[in-house]
Amino acid sequence: MICYLYDGTFTGFLCALFAAVRNWEEDEQATISILRENSRQSGLFPEHQIIPSSFRTAAKLWTALTARLPAHVLRDLLYAFFSEEPGIEDLILHYILLLFKKPVSARDAFADRRIQTVRKLAGRVAREIRRFQEITRFRRFQAGLYYGVLEPDYNILPFLAPYYKARFGKRQWLLHDRKRNTGLFYDGSRCHFLGRVELAKSGGEKQAPALKNEDATFQWFWHLCLPAVAGGELSLWPGRHTARAQTAKKQKYLVKGGPVLYAGKN
Repeated sequence: MICYLYDGTFTGFLCALFAAVRNWEEDEQATISILRENSRQSGLFPEHQIIPSSFRTAAKLWTALTARLPAHVLRDLLYAFFSEEPGIEDLILHYILLLFKKPVSARDAFADRRIQTVRKLAGRVAREIRRFQEITRFRRFQAGLYYGVLEPDYNILPFLAPYYKARFGKRQWLLHDRKRNTGLFYDGSRCHFLGRVELAKSGGEKQAPALKNEDATFQWFWHLCLPAVAGGELSLWPGRHTARAQTAKKQKYLVKGGPVLYAGKN
């Protein structure tokens, strides 16, 4: 019995999944689990291994998955992971191992209870994505930035980028997940994931978001993964070198108090 621990990111999860699949290929009877490093359950396993996050390893596995699995399965795996449901790592692991087994019919695979759970979670995430595409409101800040706030049940922020890019065209916008304090900032040409969004006091005593692009590596990897759910929207996320240049960038905008916009109607 072995437990693979990862850092909580999707990149780290793919690396742990890569190690788990390799272990399973050597011994299909092995008991394997994947948990976050800070999980309280990790102490229950007699043997555990911390898997470092590597874009090379994650990309290698993702490329292999895209070659072997249909697009709707990849979409289910992505959406299910970002549901942040406790134990989702092992459900996805079971899903993939079952599909990799030979022989196994599609009917038997999708009748599996754990696979049904993954698909149900993915469906809930997909519905929440569509709901926030229609109900999110934006307010115009000074210098032309449009700011929208949401508090979704699931971590859907990365999947909203293609929709709002198409809606707003070349205009700059910031989408703030207040529940997780993360953000998406579109500068008119590229979308940047913000690991933190702070609301600071301006001279007029109004709150303005101070944006810090702390997780530039997130963008680089989603340049590879996002097309699985965005229909090939490759140009949305900057490449590795662009992301590095943005790492230390900070931007501040003052609240102008302009009109409220509905992105779904704009």
